[in-house]
Amino acid sequence: MPSTSSARLAVSESDLSPPGPCVHSEELAADKLDKICDTIAAGRIAARVLAGQVRVLELSEPQVRLLWFLRSSQRTENGRSSLPDQTRLAAGLGLSAAQVSSVVDLLRKQGMVASRPFPGDRRRQIWQLTPTGHEWTRRIATHLAQLSQKPEAA
Repeated sequence: MPSTSSARLAVSESDLSPPGPCVHSEELAADKLDKICDTIAAGRIAARVLAGQVRVLELSEPQVRLLWFLRSSQRTENGRSSLPDQTRLAAGLGLSAAQVSSVVDLLRKQGMVASRPFPGDRRRQIWQLTPTGHEWTRRIATHLAQLSQKPEAA
């Protein structure tokens, strides 16, 4: 299941909190900021690599990440799905609500995602993969697996 928790990230929310009373609090803060900057840089590099790898599929990096997020949301440890609304999609993907709206609209028009009303709040929508969306996640996984099996060019 995708998580907006920091467990999967190299930087946690505690890394962003001010250091406690410590003689070397400035050094500790500098170390935390170094870690945060390194993590952001690594994430941006990974996004560029993914974008290059999926370009042949005619999908953008945010489209692939949204499809994969929905795929992961539908496969939970306890057998219960946790389908996200647009707010959770934005938080989980690190995108603005406007960016998520744009990506969701494109994928919906291509028949890859569908929405339904949120239980108890019909103004909110829950997003899920359609059968076409599931097929695309399989294509993405197959494509990336094939790329990982190709020998590196010298």
